[in-house]
Amino acid sequence: MIKEQNKTLLVEIARNPDSSPNNRVDACKLIHKCGLLPASEVLSILQETIDDSRSKDNVIIKAISLMNEIDNSAKEHEELSPEQKEIVEETLLKEYLDVSTDST
Repeated sequence: MIKEQNKTLLVEIARNPDSSPNNRVDACKLIHKCGLLPASEVLSILQETIDDSRSKDNVIIKAISLMNEIDNSAKEHEELSPEQKEIVEETLLKEYLDVSTDST
């Protein structure tokens, strides 16, 4: 478990353009794993790192790989429409609580 102080430090490292590109990518990986920042911000930081002239090929590859992982993760967790949420809620209420719903 990462302590709050270390979470703050990770975010600072990732956001700091003066940090080494490798450290920024590694920080982004942990940030994504712990959900410390929105995926869109992590992707933005990774893109900055890729565009950084100091980034070596291996760092660019790590950053692109992580961007792909984040993108795939976001697709798996797409938001449900209100209608879909209602159907899921009703199904769960019926199945697990044996509660009558408004539609029944």
